[in-house]
Amino acid sequence: MVDVGDKIKVSAKVLPTHKMDIEPEDLPEYFEGEVVSVRKNTKGWFFKFKVYEQWLREEFDNECGYYTSAYMEYKYFTLPMCAIGKTAHPTENGGDT
Repeated sequence: MVDVGDKIKVSAKVLPTHKMDIEPEDLPEYFEGEVVSVRKNTKGWFFKFKVYEQWLREEFDNECGYYTSAYMEYKYFTLPMCAIGKTAHPTENGGDT
């Protein structure tokens, strides 16, 4: 189980890495993240986490049209709590497994 504020590492396999400014050969196995909320709904327990990385963003300019830029920013994702120990792992200063 993880709690709000816990640091985690999340498998690159569950993130939209095609929207990151990283060459495929440089893609790490895990990305660092931080848990921002834990919630329960009718389908079970889930945690929301944020990842600070260089993400690609499509933009529009009246003179040039569409183009892609990269920005360092937080993106938020949600995973089921059962992902802990499989595709998401608390770090040393994060929660318990």
